[in-house]
Amino acid sequence: MGNLIMPKNSAEVNQMSAVLKVYYDANDWVDNATLIKKLKRILGPPFQEPQAYTKKTQISAYFGFIIWQDLSDQQSKRKITESGRRFYEGLVAKNDEMMFKEIIYSLENQIFGRNVCGVNSDSDIEPPQIFIHCVLALEYLTRQEYGFILWRLDKHNYKIFDLLAEISTNRIKGEIRYPDVPSKYIDAKPITALVNWGFLKTEGITGNQDKITINTDVVSKYFDELKKLRIFNNKTLEKKTVIFGEMEKNVEKSLNDSSKIRKKRLKGAEKKPRVVNATSRCYIRNADVIAEVLIRANGICENCKKKAPFIRKSNNTPYLETHHVIFLSNNGDDTVENAIALCPNCHKMMHFG
Repeated sequence: MGNLIMPKNSAEVNQMSAVLKVYYDANDWVDNATLIKKLKRILGPPFQEPQAYTKKTQISAYFGFIIWQDLSDQQSKRKITESGRRFYEGLVAKNDEMMFKEIIYSLENQIFGRNVCGVNSDSDIEPPQIFIHCVLALEYLTRQEYGFILWRLDKHNYKIFDLLAEISTNRIKGEIRYPDVPSKYIDAKPITALVNWGFLKTEGITGNQDKITINTDVVSKYFDELKKLRIFNNKTLEKKTVIFGEMEKNVEKSLNDSSKIRKKRLKGAEKKPRVVNATSRCYIRNADVIAEVLIRANGICENCKKKAPFIRKSNNTPYLETHHVIFLSNNGDDTVENAIALCPNCHKMMHFG
């Protein structure tokens, strides 16, 4: 997935507001010396080192409310964007609707994993959208759960659906802590900013951890937009379905050819495979359905009745895969009644046998 880095500076509302005010009032490119001088005046003592003030621009830049004149220069002049102006006006007026509209615009248009002003990140992962995607599936997230998801995606290349199922299963089992997760994934400042702006809200406590969900006003007005948010930023060029569809046809054609013809082609073939970026159409599965089916199976394949072939390293549970009896692509329901837990062999048989 690359190297995911998020802003580390404060996401306190007064500091983020002060940064936007400086650029809003200037309505032009502002050099760092001027920014530091004005922030000191607005925020007052205790005063900090100069670089601490320039770092306060990270969150606003992350959401596209501020832009750099020169992306390659950390000392570059900076300027508020049109979206940033509208957001700041909503912030000052305490108008949630204005603010939320610009946050949705940011989530739809901003790339958070790479090429972000002030943050040297190079990742396919879009952290704010990941959080929203998971909350829509699980109703809420704790910071440790979110950190666990980001960590597994960033460093272990897990699939998002497997992670959702694992968290849902762990909740049922009462296992809600993830002590091995590095703090940089748990202390996600962009999520803190969204909470402080009211876009996200804390709704109760579980195991001394805040349960963070999406503001109901946001969900009621922007549900369709939230569902469509991309969670990875590498979806370009060729479609995955086309690639693998062509592969199946090519394999079938090759099998029908003689060994002599195949060997002749292989002599002139490239030794390294062609690489493309791929995108696909997928279903946002209900994690609770997956969890309930896995628990019902209790480690036994529901087709061949044999034990799961191995134990997951991530959570020491038997490895089985959920399968829809009536395929989702055939308008099947994503329900416990329409799903069974299968070993990998049986799962492949159901699709290709």
